[in-house]
Formats: sequence, structure tokens, C-alpha cells
Amino acid sequence: MKREMITGLIIVLAALCFTGLAAEQDQQEMMKKWQAFMTPGQYHQQLAYYAGDWTYVGKSWVAPGAPATPTSGTAMGKMILGGRYLKQKYQGNAMDMTFEGMGITAFDNFLKAFHSVWVDSMGTGIFVSMGKPGDGKVREETGMMDDIMTGKKVTMRNVFTILGPDSYKMEMFNKTKTTPEFKSMEMVFTRKK
Repeated sequence: MKREMITGLIIVLAALCFTGLAAEQDQQEMMKKWQAFMTPGQYHQQLAYYAGDWTYVGKSWVAPGAPATPTSGTAMGKMILGGRYLKQKYQGNAMDMTFEGMGITAFDNFLKAFHSVWVDSMGTGIFVSMGKPGDGKVREETGMMDDIMTGKKVTMRNVFTILGPDSYKMEMFNKTKTTPEFKSMEMVFTRKK
């Protein structure tokens, strides 16, 4: 009986040691994965291109074939939270009204995708979009936007194209169930010197 108790105790102690070792290995593995998840990388460096002060000129269209309305203004971009996110703020005019907007863009290491959130003074909703990495010069994100004319959601696609060290273009494309995709906005940004 005494021998069985000692054998049982040894088995329990061995199991506890093994469990503790496994838990420590799990914790080390978790910390390694978390470190990779939280560390900015090449795609965060691509977002850093948009940091700085910019002016922009462009045009917008309310429907396919509609006349273009000019737009212009300024933008400011800043990398925040240790280079993990791009925060942008815009001021200008759109459709003969004063316009303000701001957005946050991230490269999500878990999803392996760019992820953006946008709000502006032309509405009360929040636009969320996502897109996979491109070639470093072109970034494309797609999301759903509120269509006040139909009361439904419509697909919106944003394409950002780096034109040079101090210039990029942003194009917005809209699509509804009854309308083929059309370009609704184009803005060309120039870095302030």
C-alpha cells in the first residue's frame, strides 16, 4: 500500500512538472506569436510614405456620365502608436461645400491585409474597407458605403497609386446593383516642400 502511494505520488508530481513545462512552452510560443503580430513591418513602412503635409486637387462625379465637380484642399498624415497606424486628416471643398475628413489605416499582421476606417463631414456613417497588399506602388481597398438615394449599401473601391516620391493619386469607384462600377472621385496629392 505504501509503495503504491509513493508510485502514485511520483506519477502526480511528474504530471505536474510536465504540465508546468508544457504551459511554459505554450507561454513562450504565445509571446513569440504576439511579438510577430505587434511588430511593424514592410507594409507599415509603405504606409509611412503618406505621412507629411499634402495639397490635393481633383474632381468628383455623382453618377456615370455626370459632369465633374472640382475639389481641392490639404491633407496631413502621421504614423502613430509606434509606426503601427497611419492617421490622416483632410480639409477642403467638395460639391461646393466645406469638407473635413479623417481616417486610420493599418496593415493587420494577423489578417495580412490593409484595413481602413474613414469618417467625414459629408455624412454620419463610418466607412470600413480592406485590401490585400499589392506591389508597393498600388494599394486597393474595398468596402460597403451607405447610398442615401436607395437606402441600401453599395460597394466602394479605393485605389491609391504612388506617382513619385512626392505625389500620389487616390481614385474612388462606386457600384450599385443597377449601376456598373464608375469612377466617383479622383484626387492627386502633392507633398508640401
